[in-house]
Amino acid sequence: SLFADQLRVAGVDIILTYHPHTMALDGFYEPAMKFVALSGIDLFIQVFERFRGKKDVIAVSAVAGGAKFTVHFANALDITYAITSKFRDHQGQADLLGVVGDIEGKRVALVTDDEAVTGSSILKTVETLHDRYGIEETHVAISHAKLDGERLKGFVRAHEKHGLGTLHVTDRVPQPQEFSELDFVVTHRLARRFATTINRLHYNQSVSELFYKL
Repeated sequence: SLFADQLRVAGVDIILTYHPHTMALDGFYEPAMKFVALSGIDLFIQVFERFRGKKDVIAVSAVAGGAKFTVHFANALDITYAITSKFRDHQGQADLLGVVGDIEGKRVALVTDDEAVTGSSILKTVETLHDRYGIEETHVAISHAKLDGERLKGFVRAHEKHGLGTLHVTDRVPQPQEFSELDFVVTHRLARRFATTINRLHYNQSVSELFYKL
């Protein structure tokens, strides 16, 4: 709220952001300012288009808070979805209790998340899906990957031992050099999405028709 007030006083009239942790943020900005949040789901749909309508594919939310996003993502691709149930210990490590959803007969899992700092929730999800539920192949997409070189070792291990096929990230956060050198990591540029949106805003045209609305 304080940050929003500072921007308002400074004369800002439009806020443009990408895949915020919650879309409810607009309550702090509007109606004093226009709040435009690109959900990130469009990129994920584009990345995983090849899995559309396949019965052996399931979308999985690595955190309960991402359930709504995962449901929209799954519906857009005409696939089923599931949500993980977990808790964190006093050191912040995720312990996955199980997966809520019909995962029987699924071969491929698509795991999406808005942000990853340690990656523990995602890695535990990938490992559990492979080792406990027999998922052969998991593909992960993260909008804001803040993983350092040490954290990347977990994803390399998941790729080698737990069926992690690809890891998709964006350039919303600059990625370390060793990250881009991994052959299973794909970095997607957001410049075109931002440029298209800014152009629409500048000419007072609709933005919602360009992107999937949650």
